[in-house]
Amino acid sequence: MKRLVVVSVAALALAGCPKRAKPKNATHVWLGPRHACATWTTGETACWGANEKGQLGVNDHVDSLVPLALPPMPAPSAMTLGDDWTCVTDRCWGSRTTPPKDPEEGKGHHCKLFEDRSVHCWGDNDSGQLGDGTTTKSTTPTIVTGLGDAAEVHTGSHHSCARLLNGTVSCWGKNDRSQLANGTKDASSKPVAIFGLTGIKELAVAGDSACALLSDGEIRCWGANDFGQLGDGTKTEHNVPGAVRSPR
Repeated sequence: MKRLVVVSVAALALAGCPKRAKPKNATHVWLGPRHACATWTTGETACWGANEKGQLGVNDHVDSLVPLALPPMPAPSAMTLGDDWTCVTDRCWGSRTTPPKDPEEGKGHHCKLFEDRSVHCWGDNDSGQLGDGTTTKSTTPTIVTGLGDAAEVHTGSHHSCARLLNGTVSCWGKNDRSQLANGTKDASSKPVAIFGLTGIKELAVAGDSACALLSDGEIRCWGANDFGQLGDGTKTEHNVPGAVRSPR
């Protein structure tokens, strides 16, 4: 009899517990120097981080530490984020009114994925952001050493990151804001694997931060977080990838 009572009480307690909301799965992620945006399987587009020029697209100028859903709009297949503006294919909000012709203009260094899956970089190299094992500036593309087959590559202010075909991410260059997520502040002129990140299907890099979209729809970000651009509800710098909250 006592066993029946215990089971009954447990069943009542379980029935009374609020159901956990099903986590929302992200489908794309984009990163600017101080804010970020993503789309979700729910059809929502959300942005977070700095917002002094209205770059989050939520009709105010208040920074947000977590993703804020934009007014209903067709889910964009591509977005470009600048310091204080956001653009989709045909329109912008924030400090810009039209999409830039060259989003890479003004960057100190550049990287490109070649047909053989190698990555070549050129430009400034004071922090090893070219990934060739030196800190020597180069005006011509130089191959990133020891990287493996890459699927995509992106550059930040003084660091670079690549997603590899095996679903991992490696970064190189400056590390004063934990851009390399390796637990140190030491720069590296050679690729450093981001520990614990596997199954990555999309990568975004800008400023001193980076975000990766996992195959299960979770977004994890690391690096500088002065404006909440890592989307975890804080302004705390991350030296390991941290999960972005679901939009609200």
